[in-house]
Amino acid sequence: MTSNRKIINATPVEADGIKFKSKMELLVYKTLVDKGYHPAYEARQFTLMIGGRPQFLVLKDGKKDASKIRDITYTPDFSFLHGNCMVFVEVKGWQNDTYAIKKKLFLNHLMEHYGAGEVAFFEVHSKKGLLACLEHLNSL
Repeated sequence: MTSNRKIINATPVEADGIKFKSKMELLVYKTLVDKGYHPAYEARQFTLMIGGRPQFLVLKDGKKDASKIRDITYTPDFSFLHGNCMVFVEVKGWQNDTYAIKKKLFLNHLMEHYGAGEVAFFEVHSKKGLLACLEHLNSL
C-alpha cells in the first residue's frame, strides 16, 4: 500500500473529451463502451460521513483546535445502469492508504441504500478482470 497520493505512475490521457487519470481507466472505458455499456466517468460523488466542528474541546499540542472535520467522500471511477442494476466500477492499480476504509464505507452505503440485485460493485485491476466481472453481470 502506498501513501495517500491520487495515482502512482499513472499517465493521464484524454479520449472522447474525457480526461482520464490513467491509461488503465481509458482501457476500462473503451472496453465498457465496446461491450455496449454507457459508462459515466467520475459522475457521482457519495458523502460517506458528514463532517462538522466538534462541540467539545479538542487540543492539539496543548492549544485549542477548532478545525472542521471534513466530509469523507468517495467517487467511483465508472457508473452505469444494467437493466435495473446500478453498476459501479473502481479501477485499481496501486492502492493508497485511504482506499481500504473508503471502500468499506462505500460498500456499507450501498448495503443501506440498495436491495439485492439492485447494485453491483466491481474492483478491477486488469482488462481480464473487467471481462470476468462483466460476464458475471450478464449471467444475472
